[in-house]
Amino acid sequence: IPDAVPLSRRAAARYLLRWAEGIDQGYVAAYAQEGAPDVSVLALRFATATPASHWPPAPSPREADRVAHVRIGTIVAFIYGDGGPCFRVVEKSIRSMGQ
Repeated sequence: IPDAVPLSRRAAARYLLRWAEGIDQGYVAAYAQEGAPDVSVLALRFATATPASHWPPAPSPREADRVAHVRIGTIVAFIYGDGGPCFRVVEKSIRSMGQ
């Protein structure tokens, strides 16, 4: 089967923007800690709570101590790290926003 005709820049942009439909905002942060991997936070704010209710799946048992998923209304946050003190403080801070 031959490859498809390459998309123009405009068509490629339109295609990629479809992945962002329903997302109002995005957030990324990295917290550096000496002698340990960084703690990363990625979050999305959806236009409505419906898409957020489907995200994220529960972390697997293998990753549960170093990945946290938090849902607060229309916001979904992912926290990645080593499971150490910095990770726990960042996770607690984010979870507190929903209280």
